[in-house]
Amino acid sequence: MAACDACGAAVDYGARFCGSCGAVVPARTEEWVSDRNKAKVVTAKQRVPKRKAAAKDGELRSTIRGVSGSTAHSAVAVPPAAESSESSSPPPEPKEASEERDPTNDTIRPPPPPTEITELDAGPRSEFQRLLDEVETGFDAILVTGEPTPAPANQTASQDTSKNVFDEAQAKGLFDDLVVANAQPIRDFMIEVRLGEPHGAWVDSCRPAMRAILRSAQGMGYSELVGKLQRFVDALDAAKPEGDKQEAVRGERRERLIDGYSELIAFFPEAFALETESNQREALLVRALLSKVEGLNRLALDRIYETGMASLGLFYVSRDKDIAEFANIPLAIAGRIVARFREYRQLVSETSPERGRTIERKRLRTLTEELMRLSQAYDASSAGTATRRELRRARGLVVADINLVLARLGQVERANEFEKLAFHQRVQALLSFLEEAERKALAEQAVR
Repeated sequence: MAACDACGAAVDYGARFCGSCGAVVPARTEEWVSDRNKAKVVTAKQRVPKRKAAAKDGELRSTIRGVSGSTAHSAVAVPPAAESSESSSPPPEPKEASEERDPTNDTIRPPPPPTEITELDAGPRSEFQRLLDEVETGFDAILVTGEPTPAPANQTASQDTSKNVFDEAQAKGLFDDLVVANAQPIRDFMIEVRLGEPHGAWVDSCRPAMRAILRSAQGMGYSELVGKLQRFVDALDAAKPEGDKQEAVRGERRERLIDGYSELIAFFPEAFALETESNQREALLVRALLSKVEGLNRLALDRIYETGMASLGLFYVSRDKDIAEFANIPLAIAGRIVARFREYRQLVSETSPERGRTIERKRLRTLTEELMRLSQAYDASSAGTATRRELRRARGLVVADINLVLARLGQVERANEFEKLAFHQRVQALLSFLEEAERKALAEQAVR
């Protein structure tokens, strides 16, 4: 038994307070060592400095890679909860590793040196740390280099992972977007083919887009699509005028292009379908051409539409007698209608799309300036005068020509929006569109 430091009364080992005076008794534990029946008492006060030193030497840090010590190879350290001040009473301590008795000898041999933990014998803790290292390395590679980490060495090429499936779906999505974006010049050309007999230079204008799509399809391994694209490319080669001739695409060459493109529409309608866009352009073209016919009033125009004549092809092949009879309109007006559509057909076959539709943009700018001049003159004229009526008619003809150019450029929605604006607002909107179109054309030429 121990004695109280305050009153000297006997105190049992493990007691926290003296039973006589109530003073706090320092915690003491008794550890018996079988050495000739001699007991040795080791107090908690003697143990604390050793534990503090051990914690200092093997201080732990928490990082993304797991738990690591301050040294290269950390020994197993005592958790912080084991540290105690002199006034606290820790639970009974286990036997010290430093006092191990040798059965063949009565002496106490010193403890063995601490075993270093390496990656080979670390057990589950090192495996967890290794996994954390791989995750952190993968994130570093993605964030810094933009490249994914290489697959493990034990993964075979036949194994399909979610990453591979995602990459394949992403590649297919990018391919579809590329085809849709590059197919616009091809759709423009085929709309011209569908609506008439375009200039021969259209063939060269859509060839770069076709080559880009064909190379991408070959790289993706889409053999069926490659075959259809190659047949259309062959049709383009056959439709190209010989030498320096710039004749229109017509006859058998035109029919072969239509047949080859029909296969592309059936296989990839998202990129090559043009029915809706073509119908919208054609409706705007027919309306603009009819509005330019002198003497064709609203009643006669409604009669023409009632006959079902709403396509360019029908007007191209119709005779003035037929139109006059079917629509019940004067023969002179029917003759002017035939002449107007014949003139436009000739214009289409002579208009080249080279250099980003430069010819059409120049014409649109000229028409916009003319519209601005006529609108200002109309606003300055007196109401009810013959001059004002002439200016209104001239302004309407210019608007019809502007709609023709916008329809050929594929700007049907923009043309419909412009018709809702006042004339001075329409002029500003047209000028803004031209500036945007010219910047886009310059950027495309720089890329080529």
